[in-house]
Amino acid sequence: MDNKILLPETDSYYLLKDPQKGIAIISSKNFKTGDIISRNFIAIIDWEMDESSPFQQTYPLYWSEEFSCIAFGIINLLNHSFTPNCDVKVETESKTLSLVCVRDISPEEELTINYGEEHYPFKHGNVKIY
Repeated sequence: MDNKILLPETDSYYLLKDPQKGIAIISSKNFKTGDIISRNFIAIIDWEMDESSPFQQTYPLYWSEEFSCIAFGIINLLNHSFTPNCDVKVETESKTLSLVCVRDISPEEELTINYGEEHYPFKHGNVKIY
């Protein structure tokens, strides 16, 4: 059984069904430090945060000191690593989040980010509650 899920919009990476992690994003090509792998549009969350909402505790990402956002694209699917090969760059003017290489990446290598407090601000009290 093939666990690879090809994405029609890119040949730079694919999804892999992983029995341990659920989903992993795997590089299909070489990336160099500083390369932008993916640019993801966002929706700014300006509703009242609900401590009991599994969705709001899991998916919102840091956007500003007052707001969080939900990213569309692969950013919400990336797995955590304490030694990640990617980072998320906030681009406020275009309201996008870019996935940027922090070191060279080889084909068949998993793309990862360090979740850190800034990626899940609701869990760490960094988002204004209305």
